[in-house]
Amino acid sequence: MRISLIVAMAENRIIGRANGLPWRISADLKHFKAITTGKAVIMGRKTYESIGRPLPDRHNIVVSRDLDFEPDCVEVARSLKAALHAAEGWGDDEAMVIGGAAIYEQALAQADRLYLTEVHAEVQGDVSFPEFDPCQWRELSRERHSAGQGADHDYSFVVLERGIAFDVDGLDAGPRARAYFADGGYYCAEAVLKSLMETSDRVETVPVRVASGFCSGLARTSSLCGALSGGILALNLALGRDEPGRPIERNYAAIRDLMALFEARFGATQCGVLTGVDLDTEDGRQAFAAKGQKESCRDYAAVVAEWVETRLRET
Repeated sequence: MRISLIVAMAENRIIGRANGLPWRISADLKHFKAITTGKAVIMGRKTYESIGRPLPDRHNIVVSRDLDFEPDCVEVARSLKAALHAAEGWGDDEAMVIGGAAIYEQALAQADRLYLTEVHAEVQGDVSFPEFDPCQWRELSRERHSAGQGADHDYSFVVLERGIAFDVDGLDAGPRARAYFADGGYYCAEAVLKSLMETSDRVETVPVRVASGFCSGLARTSSLCGALSGGILALNLALGRDEPGRPIERNYAAIRDLMALFEARFGATQCGVLTGVDLDTEDGRQAFAAKGQKESCRDYAAVVAEWVETRLRET
């Protein structure tokens, strides 16, 4: 299940004032309804009371520790963890956290996606959205709109998805992958998968040979980088489905992030483009050796292993 936060936020991170919104943007209310309808919406008690009623066509889950709080047509959860568990049984694979500030702060570390309405102004208010590192998020879409009828300020609808933070202090998979590829006799996909099976208890242990055919750009066809393939295999073992009907979006999201951020860092995902040679020919293999290309491939393996280990620790 994807965990998403949806919020309207000013440039100084203000999101509320006196139990209400410090601006008037009618299109944002329609946007909120379109994004959240048919999904579980998770909110704190103050947010629920400011709305004044359950949101229609949504499964309303209110987080409150007050044992006497029992509103009609609402599910009450005693913690955010309990609320997320309740949301898993709802009809959509995405749970929407809609506020307030304390719930946002608790949920942010677990969030996969942010739906932001960026209000292009600094306003006075008494509630702020928690700080977050933009380097850990990649922008999927942005739509800017001008102030005018129904809008006090210019604003943008922005969708962010959690990306990669290349902070690898204390992580082991990257150095292991590099060592296995450099001196251990393993090829790229094998080295990445082996290192992750050893360093993450989320990755089921399987024979390394399941990765062999993915090495050298999928068996020397100049296709997907073998290091990426090894990382994808590890993500599948950790996040993939065991049976039909189970959610798959978190697995897909992790793989999309890995692919996008690898390409952003190295410029391509295809072995033939990355190496500049055709490994299926003797000339290509000689050129690969002459260029010292294996050192770059060790870097690819280390980066993929580091990122997958980080992602699995956060998931």
